[in-house]
Amino acid sequence: MLIAAHSIVGGVVGEAIGHPIAALLLGFILHFVLDAIPHFDTTDGGKLTKRQLIFIGVDGSLGLVIIIYLLLGHSIDPVSFIAGSFGSLIPDLLDNVKFWEKKFRVSKYGSKFHAFHGSMEIIRLGWKHWKLGVFTQVLVVLISIVIYLKFIV
Repeated sequence: MLIAAHSIVGGVVGEAIGHPIAALLLGFILHFVLDAIPHFDTTDGGKLTKRQLIFIGVDGSLGLVIIIYLLLGHSIDPVSFIAGSFGSLIPDLLDNVKFWEKKFRVSKYGSKFHAFHGSMEIIRLGWKHWKLGVFTQVLVVLISIVIYLKFIV
């Protein structure tokens, strides 16, 4: 999943729970559940390309705008929302940030974490099918926002 999908869904769940530590942990666990849904990721053969940077920038910016809208307009417990959102990003921050991913992945626990993280991504759609992969994520985000606005706030 992309940054926006993980962070928005994690934040909505965090808000629903209403306890920052539980929200952080559940956001972390939810990351792997979301990765099991067919989705698009921005990997370009493991290289950090210009296309990937643009996609990450657009994705992160859209996610941030939606989160700010939800927090400023509707949030009951912004700390729990932010904790759930951050928790949902931790697996990718540990395993997929180019600056330390190689060192992390060869460490004792990092190699096991990377193997588990990769095994949860059952169907990752590449650039050839990016529209379908983005559609599934937009759908997940829209469902989360509807749940948030109808049942949480």
